[in-house]
Amino acid sequence: ADFEPWGVGVEIDGVAHLRVADAERDDHRRNVLGTGGRLMITISSHLVRVRPGAAAVMTAAALLSRGWQPGTATLAGLERLAVAEGMDLRTGDWRRPARPAS
Repeated sequence: ADFEPWGVGVEIDGVAHLRVADAERDDHRRNVLGTGGRLMITISSHLVRVRPGAAAVMTAAALLSRGWQPGTATLAGLERLAVAEGMDLRTGDWRRPARPAS
């Protein structure tokens, strides 16, 4: 998926991307795009199938990092989705449980 106004691209990688030659071509293309200023994120097709909400949060985090300003209702929905997925909407990272005090 390409989000041109924000300079963000999302690549969904399936099993074909595990072949070395395909992975090298993908890496090269992402490197060229990144050198040109685009933010390219990669999400596995497995994650899209089993945790589509996580894929959506990762995509939203990339867009937010580039200045995307969703409407209030959309942002609230994304925040709820991020909590449900155990993720940080601002970074797209998984939230880690608090460590017990020593």
